[in-house]
Amino acid sequence: LYLGQIKEKASLNKQDGERRDSGAFTSIPYLLSPAKDKKVPESPRIGENRESEYLQRHLEEFTSKIQHFSIPAPKAGARKKGGDDHLKKRFQKRMRDLKKHSSKNNVEGIHSLCMDTMHLLNSENDEHLNLARECGLVDYVLEGLSNRRESWPARTKLLLLRLLKVMTCNSTDTASYILSKDYFSEITNLLLLYTEADCFNPGQGSLHSNAVDILLPVMSKLLLVAQEKNLEDFESATGFFSCSGLLHQIRDSFSLFDPSKVKNDAIPTSIESCLRMLDAFSRCQETQIFDRASRLKASTRCLLAAFKDASMIGLPSLITTVLLHTSQTSEIDPSKFPRNFTTSAYFVVKILNNMAAHDYQSLQKIMGSADMKAESFHLLSSLLSYCTSLQATSMNHESSASKLLNEVILLVGNFVVLNPANQAVLHWGKSPTILEKLCQLPFNYFFTDELQKVLNPTLLAACFKNDRNREVTERNVSLKFVRVYLEKGKNKAEMDTKEVDRFALEHRFPLSLTQRAISWIGSSEEVKN
Repeated sequence: LYLGQIKEKASLNKQDGERRDSGAFTSIPYLLSPAKDKKVPESPRIGENRESEYLQRHLEEFTSKIQHFSIPAPKAGARKKGGDDHLKKRFQKRMRDLKKHSSKNNVEGIHSLCMDTMHLLNSENDEHLNLARECGLVDYVLEGLSNRRESWPARTKLLLLRLLKVMTCNSTDTASYILSKDYFSEITNLLLLYTEADCFNPGQGSLHSNAVDILLPVMSKLLLVAQEKNLEDFESATGFFSCSGLLHQIRDSFSLFDPSKVKNDAIPTSIESCLRMLDAFSRCQETQIFDRASRLKASTRCLLAAFKDASMIGLPSLITTVLLHTSQTSEIDPSKFPRNFTTSAYFVVKILNNMAAHDYQSLQKIMGSADMKAESFHLLSSLLSYCTSLQATSMNHESSASKLLNEVILLVGNFVVLNPANQAVLHWGKSPTILEKLCQLPFNYFFTDELQKVLNPTLLAACFKNDRNREVTERNVSLKFVRVYLEKGKNKAEMDTKEVDRFALEHRFPLSLTQRAISWIGSSEEVKN
């Protein structure tokens, strides 16, 4: 019912199909305008409720911030004489020719030069990329993608997008340059436009689908560089994304994905690229997830509000749709799933864990709400079954299946820690329940230090102050292992708190309650004896 409601709402975007299929590459509507006296338009796709009102109030604030990033432009590097001088002159001549062709609207000449330049830059040679940027190629490409070049055909602008991707994804300096010159808003406009409608449908091959497939890796690179170079700029980007309606558009597009139309036995690469971008966008730099709600930054509050208003961006539905389509019975056969399902599911779960790092209680409320609780149960239960079935065919603990399983275990812990209502979900359904599946994981999770760090905090979160869950757990495994881990983890946390580790005890359970948990487990052992 929940998935059907989203699909009904999102299907309204299909009316855009005629525009896309006609071959016209729509010009940028410019949500972001540098004109100070121009009113900021309302963000699209956001509904009318408390969360959406909060987002609307902060849209203008973050619109202004992302136009004035503090990231400095990269300095010109030292040059070698001889060959480099010749290459520089070659790029300078190429730029003169491109501008000449542009002034005459000579599309064929532009195509030829862009293809030749892209072939040269695909070598990922830093010197070539730096020279291209310093000679003005980045500025030329972004100007060409603006609405000042409306007469250029779609294939020209797609070619420019591909050239932008090559320059940005292969060079951190180019990404820094784009951010320093306030081009982030230009690229955000493009992404806002082309994520509308059915852009993730593998059967369309539309201009929107192609444009989104190119833009998403570019945006991922920009977000990662912003996070590395200037955390305040990254937070501004997070705030704007949240308020702009982009997450709602992505939600609507995800909901139109039909797994029965999957081609080449794979989820579309555009969906995987979008998940990678959302992972980069949602990362949290805070080192302590407990006792932080009262001091959340405005960008984080906007992110959480949009995450709730957009029904978790449709991420659980994206995965459960594939699960329901592929597994018609309770038995899960990994061989029947799309070959990149593990990677896609990994990023979905990782994004949810990123949100928990921002504010675990908000994630718990959303996943445990009346609309989402059943889907959250299905997501966690099915992914545990999928991972254990897939892992049985591979003993490599660095495999994608193992990484996904670790993220799912982490998400279960984030979902239930200090939350009795969500703890009850762990014994929903037929046996084996989610809790029983956790207790039946491979032995390495109970005897290997690295994997104990993954599982034990989740078992603690599942059982703490919950007698029923403790009884179920102790029928399968001994909580003595959890108690020993707590004693070691407490001492280790006191010695080293500098390195951020999402799986570390201090990010999974309040250290202030550790001694109480140790005593609680000890009292249980005394009763058994």
